[in-house]
Amino acid sequence: MKEIIITSSVLILGILLIRRIFRGKVSSRLLYALWLLAALRLALPVSVQMDLGPLSRLQPTELVRQAEQRSGLAEGRLEEPIQVSLSGSNPLFRFFVSRAAGEAIGGADGPTSVFIAGKLGFARMDVLRFVWKAGMAIVAVWMTAVNFLFFLKLRRARKEYALPEELTELVKKHKNLRIYTADHLASPCLYGFPGWEAVYLTPDVAEDADKLRHVMVHELVHRKHGDSFWAVLRSVLVAVYWFHPLVWVAAVCSKRDCELACDESALALLGEEERISYGETLLSIITRRGRFSDLACTATTMTGSAKSVKERIQFIVKKPGVFYAAIAALVVLTAVICLFVFTRGFWSDGVMVDKEEGLTVTGADMQIHLPASIGGISGCILEGENEDIVVYHQSAGREVGRFSRLSLKDALALVDAGREVTPLGDEGDNYLLRAYLGEPLSRTEHIYTPAEKETGALWHEDVTQHSYTPAEEEAEAEIPEASDGVPGTDSNDDTTYILEGDGNPMLSEDWEVTPLEESVDYLPNEEITVTTYQPRNVNVDELEGGCYIYVKADFDRVPEKYLEEMNFIDSELKAAGEGAVILSLNSKRREALFDALTENRTPYIGDNTRVGALLEALPLPLSLNRVEGFTLQTMNRPYSLRFSYEMSTDILTKEDEDTLYFNAAMLFYAVGNLEEITMDVQNPGGVDKSHFCVYEREEMEGELPTLRDADYEDNQAFRESLEELYPAIEAYLSGGNSLEK
Repeated sequence: MKEIIITSSVLILGILLIRRIFRGKVSSRLLYALWLLAALRLALPVSVQMDLGPLSRLQPTELVRQAEQRSGLAEGRLEEPIQVSLSGSNPLFRFFVSRAAGEAIGGADGPTSVFIAGKLGFARMDVLRFVWKAGMAIVAVWMTAVNFLFFLKLRRARKEYALPEELTELVKKHKNLRIYTADHLASPCLYGFPGWEAVYLTPDVAEDADKLRHVMVHELVHRKHGDSFWAVLRSVLVAVYWFHPLVWVAAVCSKRDCELACDESALALLGEEERISYGETLLSIITRRGRFSDLACTATTMTGSAKSVKERIQFIVKKPGVFYAAIAALVVLTAVICLFVFTRGFWSDGVMVDKEEGLTVTGADMQIHLPASIGGISGCILEGENEDIVVYHQSAGREVGRFSRLSLKDALALVDAGREVTPLGDEGDNYLLRAYLGEPLSRTEHIYTPAEKETGALWHEDVTQHSYTPAEEEAEAEIPEASDGVPGTDSNDDTTYILEGDGNPMLSEDWEVTPLEESVDYLPNEEITVTTYQPRNVNVDELEGGCYIYVKADFDRVPEKYLEEMNFIDSELKAAGEGAVILSLNSKRREALFDALTENRTPYIGDNTRVGALLEALPLPLSLNRVEGFTLQTMNRPYSLRFSYEMSTDILTKEDEDTLYFNAAMLFYAVGNLEEITMDVQNPGGVDKSHFCVYEREEMEGELPTLRDADYEDNQAFRESLEELYPAIEAYLSGGNSLEK
């Protein structure tokens, strides 16, 4: 709303300035058409993001934003809750305080000595919204009443009128047009629903052939211009923006310009020889001053102040000159104004980083905490469909860097283009990107056989082997240099890179295993090995994991005075990237999942339809496919759910494990009495055909207390707790916790 108020104010002031400069030098119809821009600005409160370079600082929203920052206005002040202090004897006391609290407080020294100081359940913005909507309703009712009463007056007084034969040719092209006479009408007018209007004549006009011809041409021009529609739109915009004084000014001026444009077109049809007689007709029928209610009425009644009537007569008697140089200047000036009014800078929606607490931002499938050290000099926005986290320098209005999730192909293309790319962790295809950047490509595996079945273990005793890669235990292993000198590669074309995968069917399964430690009892009979992959061709177009990266912006054209701070911000962002939390779902998929969970939540495990819908909504682990069907245990405790996944590779990655844990948490949250979940992870091509992942509610609630907060009666409460649960799961998993205990 703030943006539309600012930009519309600038546009209306600009149009008023143009009217004053070019009145009498260009066509009145052209000046009238300028109000279409104001109507579009008010009716379509959106702006096109456009980088105007140094001129971006002159965009209205940017000027206001800078003024707010200089004045120290706190962001979100209007959203702060309203605080009140009331005496216990005040009638409003009982309105704001519950009866129980009122009785407890009132039992002290008497109601006159009791005061309450607290926050109401609404903010300043809530009050403003209420006032805006209430005012809108009042103005709309007033305008509707004015038009309804005017219509009733016309309906009672009107009589069908047959035009003289010499004027019938004028109305042949106008369908659904009726002609009436009406007594006690201030002046002739065109009135009615757009496309179904009628011309209403006064008796004196109907009896004078010259006046009748002038009036009919005038009103038919109004119809041709669609002025009934523009009158309705004008009334709607005034009702919506009733609090904006410049909108009322625009309504008055546009209605006046409407009449001038109509006079100009009418005289073009009547001919220059009738210019004086047409002016005399206007003088004879404009019998009263305009009233405030005329602004609400959509009829084209010929009324006005002495100044407006004088202006119309002057333009009629003396034909204004038209200068092509003036037209060109008007077009250029209008284009410049629109360029600044209908666009906004890329950073106008940005959020400043707090100087004391920093800023935690979620986007691009990741969560980043921007440190307080860059507060006051930087801000961030989410950009594009993938919601890249873009951090910019406040004063320069230039991008410093962005956190993004890209395909491996796009990430490698940035590297080939010479951009500075920093992988964030080892999620997705980041380990392949690291290999391309020359870092070691290896995988640490823990292979063990449980000595005995542990109570509450996540894996049943028939599981004999499990492999995973703790990041903190990664061993450094060198990848052989290719002949062209690029580590781990022998090709740099657009689609094929020399990399090695870990169990991915698109990559080589021939690897070299180098024992790192033997028989170290971290777990029963555990052996730790590091696997070093050999290079081979990889079709990056077929990879689906994606890369999580930080990309430094191009500083080549940045003014030197900003470079030091921008380089400092860049270094802080790289450090912040080390603590990035990689999310299992991007925002769109997350919202879709939350919608499905909210819609299908159930307090009872026995609802097959809802449980099936919940399973369909869960995210699918990257290397797993869900097997159709599921089994419910509803007769005996523990109440349980069992379903299956099928592995598409030989190794279950940590990402897959985390997704399984995430899915279990979502199911426990959405199904009230579910106590145990068993996921049968099938490996058709492996020695061990199945792994059974078992999750228990009691244990998971200890790890994620938010699971206890599910409200199955209130949609909003359920959704709010779900919004709290999601980051809690991500934080738990990012802390080094995973499926394996």
